[in-house]
Amino acid sequence: YTSRHAVIRKIHGSHDTFPGAPLTNRSRRTASPPLNSSVRFIVQHREETLAKLNALRQSFCFSLGAYALLTQEPARSQVSGYDVCVTNNTLAVVSTGALHTADSNMSYRIAFNSSLPTDAALTVVRSSFYAMLSGSFEAVKDWHQVRQQDWYHFARHLRNAISHNGRFHFTNGSGLPAKWRNLLIEQSMQGAPVENFLGWFDGLQLNAVMNLFVSQGVKT
Repeated sequence: YTSRHAVIRKIHGSHDTFPGAPLTNRSRRTASPPLNSSVRFIVQHREETLAKLNALRQSFCFSLGAYALLTQEPARSQVSGYDVCVTNNTLAVVSTGALHTADSNMSYRIAFNSSLPTDAALTVVRSSFYAMLSGSFEAVKDWHQVRQQDWYHFARHLRNAISHNGRFHFTNGSGLPAKWRNLLIEQSMQGAPVENFLGWFDGLQLNAVMNLFVSQGVKT
């Protein structure tokens, strides 16, 4: 995190180095100026945005880790030796076949064994992946100078595709073609599925550059 002194220097010095800095009422830096309400708002907004980006990333990583543990050896065989007992308020992990007294008369017992459909587990991963991509864009879309970032239109069209039944949908040619690194979204992709367009690593990288943009105010 940027220190209070550094934040003040950025805002009162060159607003271009800090996305979200106010566009009016700028003044020259004075010795140890107090944080005014505008500065406090910017700092708070930055911290809230970073918290959203990190939470989305962590949720996806959690689902990805769970998917790997449940579907890949050697973890898969070990996990299959346990059941999960579920009530309205609790989760309990017990050995397969072991007795367990739930804290409620209403409970489910879930076994993770070889009959677990890999496709079902992958669906959960994809859902959290798309939530990360869409939510990350929503978190940063109103930041100052965000439209000048080379990933902005790429991320915007991804978000739109996710919200339009998983297919690219262009109401006009705004921001097309949208290129980020070696990936390209163009008009000819109208109606094409977003599934398998962006890999998991690239999705994590896209979240990371947004995080960097908000935290450091740099062009990524």
